[in-house]
Amino acid sequence: MRAGALGPSLVHHLFRKRKGPCYYGLMPRPYAETAPHMRAVILARLEQGETLADVCRPRDMPTERCVRNWAKKDAVFAAELAAAREAGAKRRGPLRAYPRYDERLAKAILARLAAGAAIPDALEAEGLSWRAFRHWRRTQAEFQEAVARLIAVGRHGRRRAGHGRWRAFEPAAALAILTRVGAGKALRPVLAADPALPCLAVVARWRAETPGFDEAMRVAMKRGRLARGSPLWSPALDAAVCERLLAGASLRAVAADPDMPCGTTLRNWRRRRPEFAHGVATACEMRDELIAEGLFMMAQAATPATAETTEAALTLARGRAGRMRRG
Repeated sequence: MRAGALGPSLVHHLFRKRKGPCYYGLMPRPYAETAPHMRAVILARLEQGETLADVCRPRDMPTERCVRNWAKKDAVFAAELAAAREAGAKRRGPLRAYPRYDERLAKAILARLAAGAAIPDALEAEGLSWRAFRHWRRTQAEFQEAVARLIAVGRHGRRRAGHGRWRAFEPAAALAILTRVGAGKALRPVLAADPALPCLAVVARWRAETPGFDEAMRVAMKRGRLARGSPLWSPALDAAVCERLLAGASLRAVAADPDMPCGTTLRNWRRRRPEFAHGVATACEMRDELIAEGLFMMAQAATPATAETTEAALTLARGRAGRMRRG
């Protein structure tokens, strides 16, 4: 069966315009035929003592939001749902109390942490839940101090072992970064080009822990911006940016091109130059219309056999269009 014989029903099911230009939502109803059966299963499991979150967790079950929407639209089901949850709560009994603090068990957990075990592994080995562990840390000051001290010792050990995230401050690496950034190179490419240099998160921690390095980085970044210079606006550059946008690129993708201005420059141009802002807005609107037409044609070409695949493709395309609108 071709798309022309399907009529507008399948197209409307796969493709529906909502919330402004180029925002298209999929309208699947996977439980339309099995809703009465699903409701009975949900009520039975709730009466047995399961929570609504546990019942709705499997992929083949409706979500909690879906069940609540059923209850809002159907007063009878809402009453049945409330009665089933009340019966399940009685079957479960009162909330489980926190386990009493056990000094022997606490010492065993601390010993495992001192030996280098991670907290989840130590709790699993000793049979203590995270809930009880957090409660003990809140209520037992000595236990909390011991755990915090062992966590700090573990971080120090990772620093000494050369763990990348906890890499200690290195004057030689810091000097290399300052030299290259001051020469006009951006920080991210500098760190990505040399494996011997730390990652961006480590550099941020170095700046927070070492005020002198932070001040030197500010000076180097200012000198680097002056060395790079700011590209001057021109009609040709304006037209090149708009052509990229019409071709389907986002403003962020345009800024990622080394031959084009950076994202900060483009945002400044949009803020300070009305003609550039108008051109960018027009190009983005035309790009969104082209994407919308392509999605609509994809939905029209769908058949019952390809409806699921088309639905997934439309979801991906809609998400990409939304990301492009955000920049």
